Amino acid sequence: MWGLDTGRSTGADWVLTTSGDAIALSVITGQEMVDLEKALATKGTGRWSSALAFHPSLETAEVDPAKRYTIAFPHRTIRAIRTTYGNLPNIEAGPTYTAREILAELMEMEL
Repeated sequence: MWGLDTGRSTGADWVLTTSGDAIALSVITGQEMVDLEKALATKGTGRWSSALAFHPSLETAEVDPAKRYTIAFPHRTIRAIRTTYGNLPNIEAGPTYTAREILAELMEMEL
């Protein structure tokens, strides 16, 4: 859900304009996960809807529709999820992260 255009900005630029956030967790079935990805990829017209993406991208052929998966997402995206997909079951608080940690993952480097 984050991106870094290395041709136009540096990692330092990105860290200065990105804040950390809280993570939310939810346990859903594989079929719900596939449906959620499709719903989030659709650009809506409402104020709180936006095109979001799974990272890493979801390989739907490898998803067992009956298996239960734990998904993690930025807490601030809950409203966009609700408007494009609906309520997720059993949402709970997860860990917090910093902008530096996100940058490290985007650039695939260690802190």
